[in-house]
Amino acid sequence: ADHLSLDVRDMQPFIARIAPSDERARQAQTMLLSWDAVMDKNRAEPLIYTAFLRSLHKILIEDKTGLPMKEKGPFAATTLVSLMRDHPEWCDSPGAPDPDCRKALGRALDDGLALLVKRDGADMSHWSWGSEHRSLLQHQVFSHVPLLDRLSDLSLPSSGGFYTLDRGGGSEVSPDLPFARVHAGGFRGLYDLGDPGKSRFMIATGESGHIFSPHYGDLTPLWNDVKSITLAGSKDELKNAGAQELKLEP
Repeated sequence: ADHLSLDVRDMQPFIARIAPSDERARQAQTMLLSWDAVMDKNRAEPLIYTAFLRSLHKILIEDKTGLPMKEKGPFAATTLVSLMRDHPEWCDSPGAPDPDCRKALGRALDDGLALLVKRDGADMSHWSWGSEHRSLLQHQVFSHVPLLDRLSDLSLPSSGGFYTLDRGGGSEVSPDLPFARVHAGGFRGLYDLGDPGKSRFMIATGESGHIFSPHYGDLTPLWNDVKSITLAGSKDELKNAGAQELKLEP
């Protein structure tokens, strides 16, 4: 799957301007500048970058306008790049000009790292994008019922981000879940018009809505890894291949 986030490449020249305030910030800057911009759930760089972007959005936009302004994404990466490139006065603080945005960028990195230390511990080697960027696949009813909430929850760590082809973003659902994945393709279809039998499909959960069915969440790992299955063949062919029949009765 394509988990490349091109906004990172636009932001990296600005990250290079930062004068790190301490060893943690220096290490984070080095990681971000050598990063290939792939939002891999097993990597720390996507988490550091998104926390930095979240803080930069607050400093340059929310604190100055009082508005979230998230029409171009939860942290408006393209807008931030445009402001720093074409209107660097947005980086100024009262009585403190910041013509190259170096101070604002440094503060954003420090604030983002402070948030991650609070949430994920001081050891950066234990940080990963997937630990925070979880696809929230919660039952609409049972998620509010003790015990059943855990049994019905299919949430899991995932790659991707708001700006990747494999979409994996969304607005901050709560202060406790600042990086959760709440917007993605719940259904995927790749249609082969030359040979419809080779068309491929996937859904986010499973074929059954019954939480104790083996098919309640059997497709979730495949969906999360952007894999797919075919839906073709006669009834007998499908049965011989191990398919099962699901009957819906009132």
